[in-house]
Amino acid sequence: MSDYTIEVKLDENRSESGIIVIKKNGKSVFNAEALGRGNKGNGITWDQKDGNTPTGTYTATRWEDTSNWPMSSYGPNGAIRLVPSSGNALIASTDHKRSGFLIHGGAPGGKDYWRGEGELRATQGCIRVSNETINKLKKLLLDELNSSSVTVKVYTMEKK
Repeated sequence: MSDYTIEVKLDENRSESGIIVIKKNGKSVFNAEALGRGNKGNGITWDQKDGNTPTGTYTATRWEDTSNWPMSSYGPNGAIRLVPSSGNALIASTDHKRSGFLIHGGAPGGKDYWRGEGELRATQGCIRVSNETINKLKKLLLDELNSSSVTVKVYTMEKK
């Protein structure tokens, strides 16, 4: 069992960024901006292809090399492979045949991007972080993912 866990707290309507928190033995050791918005837009789209990142629990099983993947979509620093294990994540995987969930980087939005220049871009249902953040996650978690799996909890934050 890993000493690390990952929590991803996402905006309810997914237009705003959330936060990714890395914990070791229950204590926060790193946090950064994260986005769980798919290309389908606002609302409940987790059950659709390219929809928002489904909430629930995943198991981070390995570090993926993204050096041969499109740099603008995934970034140069690798990605964390996620396997759904409960909640909407598992339903999306089993009942709606969604797959390929990752935590990854990629190029920020350009000057005409709807969230603004330099902002995290929507994905096809993954969790997007900055290239700098995925590089820090690699330093924190690469050895852990080579020897164990890490629990990832994805949930939405309620508006105040």
